[in-house]
Amino acid sequence: DPLRGELLLRAVLAPPEQCRLRLAVHRPVDDALEQVTEYIGDQPKPGRIGRRFPANAGIIGKAFREKDVFIARRVNDDYESYVRELVTDWNFTEGQARLLNPAAMEWMAVPLTEGGRVEAVLYLDVNQRGFFTTERQELILAATRGIAVFIGRRYD
Repeated sequence: DPLRGELLLRAVLAPPEQCRLRLAVHRPVDDALEQVTEYIGDQPKPGRIGRRFPANAGIIGKAFREKDVFIARRVNDDYESYVRELVTDWNFTEGQARLLNPAAMEWMAVPLTEGGRVEAVLYLDVNQRGFFTTERQELILAATRGIAVFIGRRYD
């Protein structure tokens, strides 16, 4: 169950109290990545499950296309500069960029592969700079190995 895996992963990462860590799983559908879980670490909101992100944009799109793990940090604290950064650096339209979490300071995307095929992408974001240390990255990668197998079986 990817939800149980996400809960366990969030617990293992042990974010400090003031830190807001969110995790969600997205799976490829046509030319998009569809969110298939609520954000763990955030209040559930209607419309999140099933929403689609372009596979050519954002860190989840990059992880999906390149079949590799990526970590990025927000360059700008100013919101309007952040929106421009999402447009110029991450290939979002301005409208798409304005719908993204304005509190995110760092992101990580991990492709969940089975047999060389990306079955899903685990997305993490956090409102604190410097959160994705080498140790936390290793924990995330170790925890995600079994999730891909489940997702491949569940959504095929």
